Amino acid sequence: MKTLLVVALIGVLAGTVLGIAHSLTNKRIEANRQLAALQQLEDLVPTTDQAELCREGIRLAVLEESGYGGRMEVVVATKNSQILGVRVTRHNETPGFADILDPAAWIGRFAGEGPNDVDTVSGATVTSRAVLRAVREAAARSSLTDGESTDCEDVPSQTLRTEGLSDEAK
Repeated sequence: MKTLLVVALIGVLAGTVLGIAHSLTNKRIEANRQLAALQQLEDLVPTTDQAELCREGIRLAVLEESGYGGRMEVVVATKNSQILGVRVTRHNETPGFADILDPAAWIGRFAGEGPNDVDTVSGATVTSRAVLRAVREAAARSSLTDGESTDCEDVPSQTLRTEGLSDEAK
């Protein structure tokens, strides 16, 4: 009985320590995730300021798709119905299979191509199909809004997804 009480007490203590560590590090971890996502967009678009992108005619579509490892966030940059590039800013795909998400690999082939010009990858079919769905959706949205007059003054001048970041993380 005494052993059970000691084990229970250790479990409660360990759970409390883990809970405190989580609450102390959660904001920092999320800030680092957002910063990493913004860094991935640096070579895709000249800025992440939405109003500036609007004035340049660039649209960023941020879409969520289900990949093999769960939800993934896909950012597709388009201009005049042309795909400028694609980045996956958040995913839980299996290491090795997720190598196709590196801009220098398969995902980099979308730049300048149509949404149907890039095939899925054998061995990473679920992941590549998820990216293809997002690219096709972004291309469809872009072609639907081409020719429409967009009032860039109505677009808030804020940097994409940096809300809540501390100055230190920016």
